[in-house]
Amino acid sequence: MKTIAIANQKGGVAKTTTAIAIGYGLALKGYRTLLVDLDPQGSLTGFLGIDTMSRPTVFELLGIQRKNRAEFKDVVISIADKLDLIPADISLEEAVKLLTGEPTAAVCLAAALRRIKDKYDYCIIDTSPSLSVITVNAFAAAERVIVPIKPEEAFAQRRRAFARNYREYESLKRRRRRLSRYYARQTPQKHRPNY
Repeated sequence: MKTIAIANQKGGVAKTTTAIAIGYGLALKGYRTLLVDLDPQGSLTGFLGIDTMSRPTVFELLGIQRKNRAEFKDVVISIADKLDLIPADISLEEAVKLLTGEPTAAVCLAAALRRIKDKYDYCIIDTSPSLSVITVNAFAAAERVIVPIKPEEAFAQRRRAFARNYREYESLKRRRRRLSRYYARQTPQKHRPNY
């Protein structure tokens, strides 16, 4: 599965629109495509008309709280032929609080997506306009990042800051293997995540 994150720390630059356009385009070409809403505002979920009041979301899929963990089949929603969605809502804000400072915080999404990598050809991740631990999860899971921009003068400064932060997160991905090996040695077998 090829994973692409749509990210920019500035809001209003068409991240969600880009994610939807790419997702639908890939599905129309015959690729099995998964859209992941990783924005606590649930913009992608709302745009697609999904109500998350009575269903699990990406928060439960990440398994941050063991008692509220959900399986992929319980979270995914079919949107169109060959196009599925993992929805999000405001509960993802709780994930930011719970994950901050955790040693494996940046790899929760990557671990969850690894379990379903054979079900899809592409995964498109829509992120929030921030560089929180949730956005870091998108970077850690993605092979590519698309940064939608608005042509404005102030963007050049933000682009440099974003690029610097992204490079830091890329180094985190390289350290992920070392971290997972360390974590595996320090954790009893029955509590190990599937890396």
